[in-house]
Amino acid sequence: KAVVPIIENGLQANNSQLVAIAAYALGQIGDRRAVGPLVTLVQGFYAAQSFAVDISTQITIKSGTVPNLLGREYQVQCNARRTIIWALGRLGDSATIPLLRQAANDSDSTVREAASEALTHLADSRPLLVVAD
Repeated sequence: KAVVPIIENGLQANNSQLVAIAAYALGQIGDRRAVGPLVTLVQGFYAAQSFAVDISTQITIKSGTVPNLLGREYQVQCNARRTIIWALGRLGDSATIPLLRQAANDSDSTVREAASEALTHLADSRPLLVVAD
């Protein structure tokens, strides 16, 4: 019963910390209805990533440093991304492998580590192909 409200409210929040909490809860629950919404969130980040890097670079050039507020928000977003990637690994949907491979090249080391662990978990949980003689 909790999955739909968590997806509709937690994952749609405008607060990265709430999104991370919702993703964690969905990963713990293990309901595969969460896969699509979690994938959409991560894809949205990677689609917007180049824009964010451009803005961050412009701020750094103009001010000499990225303000602490932006640095903190970046870390909160990395935490949300890492938690989403972790949850996708727990949910065990092999269709997420291309996205997890993309996350393995994330700019944040904790996200890369979560992606690597998720890919390992998926590889370990896949049934072996048995070929009959």
